[in-house]
Amino acid sequence: MHQIYTFLFWKKLYSIEKLTPDLLITLGLREKNGKYTNAGALFAGENDYRGIDLVKFGDNINVMLDRAQIEKVSVLKLCQDALQKYRQYYQNEVIDEAYRRKNEQIPENAFREAIANAIVHRTWDVNAQIKVAMFDDRIEVVCPRA
Repeated sequence: MHQIYTFLFWKKLYSIEKLTPDLLITLGLREKNGKYTNAGALFAGENDYRGIDLVKFGDNINVMLDRAQIEKVSVLKLCQDALQKYRQYYQNEVIDEAYRRKNEQIPENAFREAIANAIVHRTWDVNAQIKVAMFDDRIEVVCPRA
């Protein structure tokens, strides 16, 4: 399943119909000896990277309502799963007379950008997860640094 997300990403970005070994080498995702490059491993369906630890807190940090640890998957899957958790807790629909509208407590674009920045700017050789602390009024994102 994870490989499907990765393929759809490259298909959309480069209008690619099929990810062949030669194309992976051209994109810098695989070496000629068949091993993935670091970038290729990040986009691979399974890898050894720690990923993201998302925690939804209650009234204070001693009350954990939900926790999701997403790891050893493609960075695309990391983003998708983090957005799914965000939507679960920070988006709802409001019926206003005859209309239904989406209500965001915290803007989705801001959350997506924070997660993308944490993934891109983290130190990948540090064996730790990106920490996402979700509160009613804010979200804190901390990425591993050396």
